[in-house]
Amino acid sequence: MNEWARVWLQTIGCNEITGTYTQKDNKFEQFTIVQTPAKNSEQIERKQCLNIGLYDEEAQLIETIERVYIQSREKTIVDALAGKDVPAAILINNDDWGFGYFILDDASIRVFENKLSQMENPLNRVVIIGQIISMVRQLAYPATRLPIIMNQLTDEKNQNLINAVWGQLLAARSSFLPQEAVPKFNYEVAAFFFKKALHETDNESLQMFCIDKAVGFITEKDHLKLASSWIFAGKIAIEG
Repeated sequence: MNEWARVWLQTIGCNEITGTYTQKDNKFEQFTIVQTPAKNSEQIERKQCLNIGLYDEEAQLIETIERVYIQSREKTIVDALAGKDVPAAILINNDDWGFGYFILDDASIRVFENKLSQMENPLNRVVIIGQIISMVRQLAYPATRLPIIMNQLTDEKNQNLINAVWGQLLAARSSFLPQEAVPKFNYEVAAFFFKKALHETDNESLQMFCIDKAVGFITEKDHLKLASSWIFAGKIAIEG
């Protein structure tokens, strides 16, 4: 218990966790999980257990490799993946058992950017968005691409998840975007939330939630007109 507390509770930060592999004839030869200290974290490798999800090009789960034990060293070979077909996308920390900054590879990012909304398991949608947010903070995913992920949430009903993405969009605008990219970013974000508000005609609470989120990104005249029409229609409450 003392050793667990020392490693997990008495140290600062967490590790970046990535997967690397070699393949032959589209089958894994060797899959390795690599953990390295993230920025401002202590130099320590931690032991933990997690799942790895294998997904097809439509973001549908093919198989879950369960109870993969990461050792307290930089590299851990995952023997259970040897000989299996290399999938279109790989999700380390499927089902959200693990702890760390999990880095998606480029092929997996392409699948999830285009097909995240089709993923059946809502928990793993949250896991992927959380990983992408962490990658933005680690400068491993460009903030300018966040609207691509955002547009996968058109049918999302989970306000906590939408709110988490909105918060990261605000952070991206203030901290991670080049100044010349901000106007286009504002337009895309406001347009998304207004579009989603129009889509949620049977859910007044979610509709007002989306309108509220759009307001913080309004810069274009057409968006201002749309917001004002909703204000006068009573869909946006003005206090004070």
